[in-house]
Amino acid sequence: MAIYNDTLNSAIIGRIRFKNPINNSILVEHWLHFIDNVVESPSYAKPLVSRCPGCSLHISSYANVKKSKRKYRYSCIASYNALTAICFVDIVKRGDNYLLRPSLVELQQKATKQYDLVKALIVTPTPSTTTVDSSLTDVVLKYIPTPVTRSQLCQLKQDFKFTRTLEFYTDGSMMAHRTDQCVMGIG
Repeated sequence: MAIYNDTLNSAIIGRIRFKNPINNSILVEHWLHFIDNVVESPSYAKPLVSRCPGCSLHISSYANVKKSKRKYRYSCIASYNALTAICFVDIVKRGDNYLLRPSLVELQQKATKQYDLVKALIVTPTPSTTTVDSSLTDVVLKYIPTPVTRSQLCQLKQDFKFTRTLEFYTDGSMMAHRTDQCVMGIG
């Protein structure tokens, strides 16, 4: 998974180890990325990740976790808001490492965007303020089940309301060009 880290002001790669649905928090084990192919651009090459041996992101109070009579010890783990996590499952195990299918640039963009959206949505309401989600009446948006995704799409709709043409650029991660399965970068 990818998640934005406030300390680094950047996204990191990690693995969710524990979830706390009561306060929407997750304990994330930090993983480091490296590229095993120096011929390709680092933004295009598929990254390999392995467990972080310990760094400044580590919160020692989470290092030893006991769950269901088992004890776990992590060398680099911290707590994050679960709503800011970008999860993906397209990985391949290579020894002690994992090969990620999504590009590092794509994961960083998604994690940063998700963090910004969640941060913008966390508003302390006042008694005199009532927020109405107008996207629930939108012909398309009302079918989007998750509020965060609906909010993202609503914002994009507003941003491009008066735009007549759009131009797209890619870091080389475009796949299935000229098909309805085309994906690139953040999308």
